[in-house]
Amino acid sequence: MASPDPEPEKRCHYEVLGLRSDCSADEIRSAYKKLALQRHPDKLAASGVSPAAATAAFQELVNSYQVLSDPHQRSLYDSSCPNPSYSFNCPKPSNSFNFPSCSVPGNDFYAVHSELFDKIYSNELNFVKSLGLGLGLVSEAPAMGNSESPYSEVTAFYGYWLGFLTVIDFSDAVSAGPNRRAMEEEKKRRRKEYNATVRWLTVNVKKRDPRVIDMEMRRREERERRRVERERMRKEREKIFQEKREEFCCVICGNYKFQSEKQWKNHERSKKHKEKVAELKEAERVREKAQERLYRKRLQEQRTGSRASVHVHVRVHA
Repeated sequence: MASPDPEPEKRCHYEVLGLRSDCSADEIRSAYKKLALQRHPDKLAASGVSPAAATAAFQELVNSYQVLSDPHQRSLYDSSCPNPSYSFNCPKPSNSFNFPSCSVPGNDFYAVHSELFDKIYSNELNFVKSLGLGLGLVSEAPAMGNSESPYSEVTAFYGYWLGFLTVIDFSDAVSAGPNRRAMEEEKKRRRKEYNATVRWLTVNVKKRDPRVIDMEMRRREERERRRVERERMRKEREKIFQEKREEFCCVICGNYKFQSEKQWKNHERSKKHKEKVAELKEAERVREKAQERLYRKRLQEQRTGSRASVHVHVRVHA
């Protein structure tokens, strides 16, 4: 019975593509297209590789390309590359400086990352000191704090590092050459790379900061509460409007209903409505006259009956 193929050891994404970590996006695409043809599962299987191993090899290539072809994912990966021989080639001002992985199980989140950002800050200070420049060139970095820190301090910390701009010029990392312009361009490129790395490292840490996660949850709850309140108020306004709509009704003209007070006012001024009102007033006048005649008739009858009663009474006692 053949033994199963051993699970391949995870390799650095740059190693999978056969590239250096300072390669360009075009080089990544070119390497992927070339290797995708060579490592297609059908082609590997035809050369005697087991189907499982062929599929795994191709999937490894696809995964590496997906990470390195995305600038954001690549920046985060570079900050914690598992293989030193293919590590991110961003010039580091100090040999003691390293970008650790942002996933720190078993360690204190704030202690580990405070040390990381302190190192970055120290490198900035050491650079200006080495040139005899004033430390005022480097703005003071807020402390990361801990789980008990007020959120204003958390905001200040991440605001500082998300806007990070290094003062280091990377002269030591660029080889001297006759082309001064090319040297300046290279130093500019390296500074830009370094700034981007620190900023995206900050983004990665911020996403995992329990304080930020908790605050975002509270904000979502507050937004939901406000949404529910707005919906309640909307329904209340709709109810009031509906009740008012029902009030705009003309019973004189046959319970006509109107959408607004303006429509109702226009109807009041219409000829048809005025004619109906006139008819109603005339009918009311006729009814009142009829009631008045009836009242007078009954009153007359009462008076006549009273006189007849008096005459009878006189005759009896004459």
